Amino acid sequence: MTAAVTLVLVMLPTVAVQAVRVPETLSHRAPVTAGPVTPGFPIDHLGVLWDDPGHAPDHADHSSHGAVRFRLDGVWGEWIPLIKDGAPGEGLWASGLVAGGGAEAFQVRGIPPGAGSPRTAAFNTSDGPLRTSGIRVGGAAAIDNCVSRAEWGADESLRSREAPDFFDAQVMTVHHTATSNDDPDPEGTVRAIYAYHSVDNGWRDIGYNYLIGEDGRVFEGRWSGQLGANPEDDTYSQACNAGGNGADFAHESTDPDAQVARGAHVGGFNTGNIGVALLGSFNTDGPYQGDPTTPAVSAAEQLLAELAARHDIDPLGTVDYVNDVNSLSVDAIAGHRDYLATECPGDVLYAMLPAIRENVAALLVPVDDAPPQVSVASPADGATVHGTVAVTASATDDVAVERVAFSVDGLPIGVDDDGSDGWSVSWESMSTTDGAHTITATATDTAGQSADAAVIVTVANQTTPGPSTMHVADLDGVSTSQGRTWTAAVTASVRENTGSPVAGATVNGMWNDDSTTSCRTDTSGTCSAELAGIRKRTGVAQFTVVSVWHDDLTYDAAGNTDTDGDSDGTTITVRKP
Repeated sequence: MTAAVTLVLVMLPTVAVQAVRVPETLSHRAPVTAGPVTPGFPIDHLGVLWDDPGHAPDHADHSSHGAVRFRLDGVWGEWIPLIKDGAPGEGLWASGLVAGGGAEAFQVRGIPPGAGSPRTAAFNTSDGPLRTSGIRVGGAAAIDNCVSRAEWGADESLRSREAPDFFDAQVMTVHHTATSNDDPDPEGTVRAIYAYHSVDNGWRDIGYNYLIGEDGRVFEGRWSGQLGANPEDDTYSQACNAGGNGADFAHESTDPDAQVARGAHVGGFNTGNIGVALLGSFNTDGPYQGDPTTPAVSAAEQLLAELAARHDIDPLGTVDYVNDVNSLSVDAIAGHRDYLATECPGDVLYAMLPAIRENVAALLVPVDDAPPQVSVASPADGATVHGTVAVTASATDDVAVERVAFSVDGLPIGVDDDGSDGWSVSWESMSTTDGAHTITATATDTAGQSADAAVIVTVANQTTPGPSTMHVADLDGVSTSQGRTWTAAVTASVRENTGSPVAGATVNGMWNDDSTTSCRTDTSGTCSAELAGIRKRTGVAQFTVVSVWHDDLTYDAAGNTDTDGDSDGTTITVRKP
C-alpha cells in the first residue's frame, strides 16, 4: 500500500488526570418463564438465549425466534420480535440486545419448541454504584473519534484472565450489533454487549475487535493487553484523551506489523479476522429497520483503510482465507453473512459494502492536495455594520476543510471547526471604533494548508438610532447529576440592538417536555432557568425561547444569536452529564 490513514491525529498535552467513574453493570439472569419477570432494577437492555437445536434458519420470519415486551410505569408495551445477535456463539442461539427503556419488568413468549435451556439476561448500565475504570486528562474533553476500554467503562473483572491469541491479519468483517438505533447511551450499550458476550455467551470477552457509534466514535473492543507475571499486572491501551491514538486497539502492540487479537465474531473464522461492528440494526423491514449514520459509515471507512494499509490488505481484493479448521474464498472486506447464514450486518449495510470497499480503496490512493478556497460571504465588501454582526464564509477543499478562523484587523474574533451548518461566528462590533475595518477569514484543510480572504466594512455604532429592540445574544447550557436524575440549566443573555445588556427583561421559554419557565434578567442582562428531575435514560433536554418582554424595548427574535455557537440563539440542547 502507498499510504496509511491515521485513526486519530490529535494529541493532548500531559496534565493532571482524574478518574473515569462509570456505573457498575447490574445484571439479572433467569430461565425463561411464562409470566412477567421483575429484575429489581430499571432494564436498559435484555437478551434471550438458548442452546440451539437448529430450529429455524436465520432469515426466517422474526416471529420464529420469539418476542419480548416490557412494562414501564405499570403499562405493558408491544411485543418486540427477537432477532439473532450479530455474533452468536457456537451451539448457541442468542438474540441481539433489546432496549428496555428503563422498564421495571419484562415477559418473553414464543420460544421455539426444542430450544435448550432458554434463558434471559437483563442489564442496567446507568444506575449501578459508580466504580473507577481508568483515568482521563483533567479538564479536557474526550477526543471524539476513539474511545478506549477504560474510557467506555469496561469492567475488566468480567473477561478471562488468559492472555489473548494473536495472528497475522487476513481479512476484515463488518457487523451490526442488532441493538437499537438512535442510541442515547452508546457507552452503556457497549458495556451491556461486553457483559452479554463475556458472561452469557461465554466468549471470555466482547466478540468484536472494534465497535463504531452513530456519532463516528471508534470504541476499543476485545482486550489485547498482555498479562505479566502477576495476574493483576495488566497492560492496557492508552486512553484516547490522554494522547492515545487507537493504534494499540486490537493489536499486540503499536508496531505497524503487529499481529491482531483473535476475536469471537464469526464462528469458525475468527483467526486473523478483524471484526468491526456498527452499533445499531440495519434491516429493510420489520421492527429493526434503519440506516447507518453518515458519521458511522465514514468512521468505518477510515478505520478499514487504516487497517488495510497497516496489514497490506487490498480492500477491493478477494482472499483465500484459511485457519486450522476452515478455509473460504471471501472478499477482503466482507459482511458477516458472507461466512455464515445470518442477517448480520443487515440488508441496508450489506448493500453498502461495495461502495464502502471503493471508498476505502480511494482513501489509500495519494492525492495532490490543493490548498482550500475561501471567501467572506457576509457582510459584503463595503457594507456598513453595527451591533452584533454575523460573519460568514464559504470554504471548499478537494479533500476537506478542517476549520475557518475569523479576525478583524488581525485580531481573532472566533473559530468555527464544524462546517456542517456553514462557517460563521458572531462579532460584537461595539468592541471596535467607528470607521473602516478589515474582516479576514482563514480556511485550513485537513493537511494543514491555509488560504485567506478579506473584506473591508465600515462600523457605524455611534450613528445608529437609540435602543428600540432587544434580542437574545447568548444561550449557554449546563447539566448536573442528581443521583438517579439530572438537572439541565440554561442561561440567557439579552442585549439591546446597540449591544448593551438589558436588565429587567422577562425571558419566557419552553422545555421539550412541554413545561414552561420564565426568568428575569439582572443588571448584566442575564438570567437562568432550569429543568430538574430528568430521568437518566433521557439523554438530552431542549430549551426554546418563546418570547422576551420588557417595558421599553421590542423583542426582535430574528436578531437572536449565540456568541459561542452552541445554539442558534433561540433553541439550545443540553446533554445529560
